[in-house]
Amino acid sequence: MSGGSMNYAYSKVRMIAEQFLEGSEEPLRRVVATELFEIADVLKAIEWSDSGDTAPDEWKDHVRNYLAKRRIDLYLNLIADYMIPWFLGVGLL
Repeated sequence: MSGGSMNYAYSKVRMIAEQFLEGSEEPLRRVVATELFEIADVLKAIEWSDSGDTAPDEWKDHVRNYLAKRRIDLYLNLIADYMIPWFLGVGLL
């Protein structure tokens, strides 16, 4: 089977992301849209793998990369929210 093993779910998610961006300069909508585009890429990798269009385990790299980016974002937010104020409070910065 070529493509469509999940009814092209990734394209629906991508379409939603595009709709979020249409006519809006709202920063939070842009953040959500960016996240949806990245999730759509992961869904596409899984769907293509399930359809036999790519190597069986290729989708795992897409998921790992997505999760690694999430962890980096989490750590940066933790640093910004907790560590920098702490350093400022004890006079290290």
